[in-house]
Amino acid sequence: MDSYPEITKILNRVKLTLIVLNDQPRFHGGISTGMITDAVSDLVKE
Repeated sequence: MDSYPEITKILNRVKLTLIVLNDQPRFHGGISTGMITDAVSDLVKE
């Protein structure tokens, strides 16, 4: 986690599972594979 200081800062405020894409926290807690798939698809389009 030393490589991710920004993520370490928020760990006490989120529910695990924490999904981070391109160094940005995107989802936490109860998440579906569809949500992750949509987010990754959006990143690929950029």
